[in-house]
Amino acid sequence: MVMDRGFYKERNINDLYTEHIKFLMGAKLSLKFVGSEVDKVRDAVRSWENFLPDAEAYGITVPIQWRYKRTHPCKKD
Repeated sequence: MVMDRGFYKERNINDLYTEHIKFLMGAKLSLKFVGSEVDKVRDAVRSWENFLPDAEAYGITVPIQWRYKRTHPCKKD
């Protein structure tokens, strides 16, 4: 699934992980963990090896660790 920033909520991400759905989601740079990851690759992203000619843009993929929370409504935990 591909989603824009309007879908970014912790609960939505947790639900996607719980259902084992692969996704790509935009997020605001003002989020602490997003800004931190962007800062790490800011200089590298504009190298020719990261140029995507079909999109006419530079891009890079950065996997992150997401510690999702799973709730059990019956157990209320």
